[in-house]
Amino acid sequence: MLMKNGDTYWPRHSLCLTCILFLFLAAAGCSGSSEKAAQARWTYMVYMAADNNLSDAGLGDVNEMELTGSSSAVNVVIQAEFSREYSSDAPANTLRGRLVRDADPARIASPLDDIGNRDMSDSSTLTEFIAWAADTYPAENYALVLWDHGDGWKAYPEDATPYKGALQDDTSSGTLMSLPDIASAIRLSGVHFSLINFDACYMGMYETVCELSGLADYMMFSEEATPSDGDPYNSILDGLARDPAMTGAGLARLTATEYLRYYRNQARSYASKSAIDMSMVGVLHTQLVELAGLISDGIGTDRTALQFARDNSLSCKNRPSYHDLMDILAMLSATASSGDIRAKAAQLEDTLSAAVLANEIYSSSPTDTILGLGGLSIYLPRRSQVTDDELSRYDLLACNRKEAQDDSSWGDLIALLISFDEGSGMDPLPTGEGGFTIWLEWDTDADLDLLVWEPDGTLCAPYAGSSSANGFFSADSASTGISAEYFRAFDKVASGRYDILVNYYEDGSSQGAHASLYFMDPSLGIDELTLLEEFFLDLSHPAPDDWQNDDGEQSKVWNNGYSDWYWWYHEDLLLRSVPASVTVTIDGRSEQAPATKNPSPPENLQKTTARN
Repeated sequence: MLMKNGDTYWPRHSLCLTCILFLFLAAAGCSGSSEKAAQARWTYMVYMAADNNLSDAGLGDVNEMELTGSSSAVNVVIQAEFSREYSSDAPANTLRGRLVRDADPARIASPLDDIGNRDMSDSSTLTEFIAWAADTYPAENYALVLWDHGDGWKAYPEDATPYKGALQDDTSSGTLMSLPDIASAIRLSGVHFSLINFDACYMGMYETVCELSGLADYMMFSEEATPSDGDPYNSILDGLARDPAMTGAGLARLTATEYLRYYRNQARSYASKSAIDMSMVGVLHTQLVELAGLISDGIGTDRTALQFARDNSLSCKNRPSYHDLMDILAMLSATASSGDIRAKAAQLEDTLSAAVLANEIYSSSPTDTILGLGGLSIYLPRRSQVTDDELSRYDLLACNRKEAQDDSSWGDLIALLISFDEGSGMDPLPTGEGGFTIWLEWDTDADLDLLVWEPDGTLCAPYAGSSSANGFFSADSASTGISAEYFRAFDKVASGRYDILVNYYEDGSSQGAHASLYFMDPSLGIDELTLLEEFFLDLSHPAPDDWQNDDGEQSKVWNNGYSDWYWWYHEDLLLRSVPASVTVTIDGRSEQAPATKNPSPPENLQKTTARN
């Protein structure tokens, strides 16, 4: 049976959050918004833009915050919006107020005001919240949590594609707040923060700290995808309540420590959290501009050293153009032919080490490259990873503003390096029509995972992040309790072949599950979700854990030779505007695939959920 959702028809599924009870005692002024409170040690502000597919996670985090709640020394105040599309019993409008202690994880008991349906992606809404919170709940120290999707610097309101970027609101505008707009909103509030914490994916970037320079003493974020559970607010707030005299540095260290402990105790997947001393950002930026100038001046002899660093340094698992800055600097200081470049890179290593206040990383795999991250990433793409429009937008960031006309910015160096890529025959990132949807649902409470193998060889899934470079996923079924997952492509996607994989990860209360795979693509005239395949999966004959490292085992997976993996691909449906293709032979069967397609999946198949 199908259920209508706007103009789209979705297979019906049960929602696990219908049991959540909301106790809203919201009457005018009931949250104390009409009367200023006495000055506290801390006001901990949470701006939660959960009117999107992170709605369930947002509801869970508010209940988590209530396990500690507020005290006379620490005010925990939120402005939050959720989505009834993803959480059927969620409140319809934006809520604002001070959280109180409540031990019931199934309801929000704090007296929150309904302030109407605000656009949480509008920078003026963020400014208003900060100013209200500081005026109503004055404190010696202020912390701000920016809670939502994240994609580093790439959030621009001109990009009409939703589900990508920071602070996004589905029902008000469907857009998101750009990094410059976030900085402007905080600046206009007039509030200086002891700590700003991005509970969002991929925000741990040089570009981020430059944009928000001067607005906080310390800043926290992740270089990588942030698991959908996000920060463990109950233990963080409990620690702050027990020691409200701590400084911004103390709260940053506490947050990173509790974050690491939480995900280490799960003993599953990966997570990272770093903190930066913002007083060091000016020096870091100046030295990086100087390094960019030295490399630009010596590009004839030192281009290969930068290209080597770009092509071999650690990068984000699903954002290959985001590179770990410490790793790039280490490679330059070791391989550049110019002594001046080596010395400047080494100086920058020291500066970055001093700037990183905390850098906590966990992975269930001792060989995971994420364990080598240094705390801050930087944008350094190949020509084949970017469009011209993206390069133009990057130039507008604060990190690329020049004090003198002859200065060289990091953006200038990127453009120079890309010109050499073009000279070597490398083309811009090709795009094709997207807009297609893949929907998976099954009939038990087992943990199944929908995976999309994208044209650049990246394997994406709800457990690895709520968005990829080419679309967005539902939340992971292991977190929601809903026996369904989906992927919806952006309107424009990278050209190439998209393979669909389904993995039966873990039994529920019974063994096995009958699964159904649906497909919709308006560009092909398929305007409703249409059943593609029905199949049965279980753990009776599972693939070996390291099957992706063996050609023979890969072939068995591609041919559905194991009980816990299912592979689906149809050339006419999922090959998107590829100008050239080659024939890939898999176990005797020939398939047409783009010339750039990697014929084997990446090694990273670790289980996680994330909110990028």
